[in-house]
Amino acid sequence: FLRAHDPRRPFFLWASFPDPHHPWDPPASERRRVPWRDLRLPPGHPGADARRVLAGKPRHWLDWYEGRFHNPEGGSSRFVPARLRDDQVREVNALVHVENELIDEAVGRLVAVLRERGLDAHTDVVFTSDHGELQGDFGLLFKGPYHVDALLRVPLIWRPAPSAGIAPTVVPEPVGLVDLAPTFCQIAGLEVPPWMEGA
Repeated sequence: FLRAHDPRRPFFLWASFPDPHHPWDPPASERRRVPWRDLRLPPGHPGADARRVLAGKPRHWLDWYEGRFHNPEGGSSRFVPARLRDDQVREVNALVHVENELIDEAVGRLVAVLRERGLDAHTDVVFTSDHGELQGDFGLLFKGPYHVDALLRVPLIWRPAPSAGIAPTVVPEPVGLVDLAPTFCQIAGLEVPPWMEGA
């Protein structure tokens, strides 16, 4: 699309990457990029204290961990987090890291084509995600009804077009995907409809 696009015309390109996501299956040729045996368990992994930690949370946390609660966002209905071995958490996290690297490289190729075509100076680039992954935090995998940083604190990066003259900044307050639509309208020079949510 970018190589065929007339650089004099405005454009909107949406590139969607479904990973990192279970079943955590990057191409076989790439799986060895991150040696899983060398990974530490994530800082949020409770180790042998999982049941004690989860007992202090709402009941469905421990119930899912022990297989009494069906979490439709938590993989197979037969998945019981308490059965996870530490090496399985390490292997899953290695595959997640590989998938993240592959996305970084793909985005890098898109940005390189923007530069190559002379589109970079006038193009805003936005990168975001819809959710995170538990990755062993609290002894859990996948996602679900758990309001934790691993699921909610995900990247949202807006690199304004360099020609816009907007200084880089970090916004520490929560920002939601609902804010993207009015931002895209403003970038395109369109009036933000009064019914549109977000800022």
